[in-house]
Amino acid sequence: MSLKELRSALIDLASFAHAAGGARAAADIRKIEQILNGDESTSAATALEELSNLIAEHKATVQNEYIANLIESGADVTKFEEIHSLISQDERLDKADLDIIAHGYTRGRTKYKSRATALSSIRDRFEERAYQASKMKIVDQYKVG
Repeated sequence: MSLKELRSALIDLASFAHAAGGARAAADIRKIEQILNGDESTSAATALEELSNLIAEHKATVQNEYIANLIESGADVTKFEEIHSLISQDERLDKADLDIIAHGYTRGRTKYKSRATALSSIRDRFEERAYQASKMKIVDQYKVG
């Protein structure tokens, strides 16, 4: 199957989805069709592989941004709560993505039972770090010299 045939099939599929009342699904299919640009004679397998690579790169970027934001929040509860809320509400993230984010932030386990467990682990690690930071602040106040 060529890229031209794949794009044509996606357009037909989007039309069927729209006719069946799936306007959102049809819009998503059209977006995929639009992303699949390139030489019309390219094989569909090659085009899908390129699309898969783009998606993987984007996912890695999103994961790394969340990890960096969590680390940068330090002991600031407001910043942490904002980032944690964004992560928990981000529908693009599946359990595997949350496993990677939780591992990157906590430096602990690589796999968790569920999304909720991964999110809880992130919160627990933040609370540990915030507690340690507050203890160090008190110690710094009593330093002599």
